[in-house]
Amino acid sequence: MRKKVIIFISAAAVLLFSFLLVVYMYTNKTGINESKLNKTNLNETKFAQTEFLQEISFTLVESKIQDDHLTLLLSIENRSNYEIMYGEFYILEMLIDGRWYEIYSPGEWYDIGYALQAGGCDEIEIEIKINNPTDFQEGTYRIMKDVLFMEDKVTRGQEGYIAADFELY
Repeated sequence: MRKKVIIFISAAAVLLFSFLLVVYMYTNKTGINESKLNKTNLNETKFAQTEFLQEISFTLVESKIQDDHLTLLLSIENRSNYEIMYGEFYILEMLIDGRWYEIYSPGEWYDIGYALQAGGCDEIEIEIKINNPTDFQEGTYRIMKDVLFMEDKVTRGQEGYIAADFELY
């Protein structure tokens, strides 16, 4: 009898954990809403643009808010003499009172590396789910991406961050 009780309690614990995990994942993947744009609910960013990536240009080409998505078209230009790699991971930040705060990072992304040759240029489209187009406040935002130098003997294998700043009105 004791063995059956222990098995039942173990099964119940697994089910409870699974339920809580699903709830956690759902609430963190529902997109951006106004309550997340209050700095008391946000973490100040731990990322900064990296000095050795000054020859990498990252700029916003176009942005639009439609239905339940913010779509950003961005350009990465490699003006260095070396190949770089970047992936699909990004972080959306908002400038609040002179400090950058993380407001969105995709819960899941494809861990793919894209190579960009010296002198090359790529365009990236990022789609961010939002609950309501009016949830975005007017202000200054930026997308942070990680970049890896592939060939430079000094910085080979070093990862850094580039940023594309933009305004929403």
